[in-house]
Amino acid sequence: MKKFYQDLLASHNLHKPLAVNKEESFESESLKKEKILQQVPILGEWEQVGRGNFVKDSSLIHLKSPARFETYPADWPQDGDYTSFGMIGAKRTFVNENWETFNQLKLVVTSHCKNIINPSITVSFTNDGKIKVPDKYDREGHHVINLENKQTREYRLDISNLSRDAISKLEITFNANGSYMDLPADWDIVVEKIFLETNQENSNVKGWQILKNNLSYSHIGYPKESTKTVIAHSELIGEKFLLIDEKNSEVIYKGHFQKFDKTVGTYAVADFSDYKIKGQYFLQVGDLKTKIFKIDDYENLLKTSL
Repeated sequence: MKKFYQDLLASHNLHKPLAVNKEESFESESLKKEKILQQVPILGEWEQVGRGNFVKDSSLIHLKSPARFETYPADWPQDGDYTSFGMIGAKRTFVNENWETFNQLKLVVTSHCKNIINPSITVSFTNDGKIKVPDKYDREGHHVINLENKQTREYRLDISNLSRDAISKLEITFNANGSYMDLPADWDIVVEKIFLETNQENSNVKGWQILKNNLSYSHIGYPKESTKTVIAHSELIGEKFLLIDEKNSEVIYKGHFQKFDKTVGTYAVADFSDYKIKGQYFLQVGDLKTKIFKIDDYENLLKTSL
């Protein structure tokens, strides 16, 4: 948050997007924390899906396509309403493989697109087991990855909540959607190093349970007259926590995590509501600590969210 405020002040309130701090993104934080217990490459023959050019290679998928075609795909609506110029991609078929021992898919993607405003790919899974993926409404099994053009990046997909007892197909696709101001535009995507992995530090995708070695707190801060709590995994119930002044690293409040048991789950809660002095602090339990947050008047905290 501190860097964000610095960037905002440096912009002199210009009405343009600020640079994204990728180092503090969910994706970057997740990659830093992961502990890979097993890794298996996805090898074998990939087949072309849809239009464009598919460059066959044993170690990667190379997809190239213009952003616009002279015609729409034969089996798509021909009036151009609510449709693109077609799908471009590759698929890999399996004989109902069980992927339940894996909880993430990792891949490296390079984008060399020309005049494509938001290059992205869609990774799609098909499962023919007890629970079908996608379902009859085509609602699950698809994930869109926004790419950084002219860059090579590693991406991680958490599949721990995906039914995967009988995987029959994996697809990597994108759509030719034309180009901004009808400029000449081309797609050029390379996907490689595709792995199934078991990550000990995978994230939750459903429910309210806090992961181990994580603390959930109010990033915007706490009103000094209001309730102030930090939530943790139930294993921290009874553990001592410290509220520390960021300015001088002084411990200014101590307490113990209490048990919070409701229909949504059981948690450990650190409550420091009776501490009401303005300042910047962080909460620590053992080697685990939050980032810096404020305690301030409610209206001052609101200003930072406007």
